[in-house]
Amino acid sequence: MARWIYAALALGWVLSMIYECVQTGTGAALYFSLGVIGLTAFVILFVRDLTRGGEQKPVPRMVYFLGAAISAALFYRALSKAAYAGTYVQFMPFYLVMFAYFLGAGLYLWWKALREKR
Repeated sequence: MARWIYAALALGWVLSMIYECVQTGTGAALYFSLGVIGLTAFVILFVRDLTRGGEQKPVPRMVYFLGAAISAALFYRALSKAAYAGTYVQFMPFYLVMFAYFLGAGLYLWWKALREKR
């Protein structure tokens, strides 16, 4: 479950670059390049983690819920700063994707542990 963080990071990064390009209206080549570089880096990390072999230690469920709380807090902070400055929220999709990943992973692991107890 822990290795899927790279896929979530890649998705959030690419969506954020598209969002930034649309919001600024300029620099499409720059944001495209940054998106490709970020996607490549996260794919390399994901593949390296898949091919490493061996059994990974499971991450406790609470870590995923803490990640969801932290990403929600960071999104709220960015939202309040944007409201105060009168601009858009930078990297907004990244916060939302990471919140969804952490919350979904935590809920899945909680459900899986609940099901195994029966």
